[in-house]
Amino acid sequence: MKAISGEISDHMRREALDVLTMRWPRFYTFCERDRIKESFIDALAAQLKTESILLVQGHAVVAFVKDFDFSPMR
Repeated sequence: MKAISGEISDHMRREALDVLTMRWPRFYTFCERDRIKESFIDALAAQLKTESILLVQGHAVVAFVKDFDFSPMR
């Protein structure tokens, strides 16, 4: 789990991204899994949270978002 969260965190840092999105098929490939259980998502979200990154699940994508106010509402 730590390796996957580290790759996500490192990629966001290298590319100076506040948000990273992956379509679900790409996320499965990235995690090297054929199936992903809710427990896997929960564990990954918990690990990412230690690095101040939130995991958000949508219908089409998985989003990784830095946990700070990078785009405040005016």
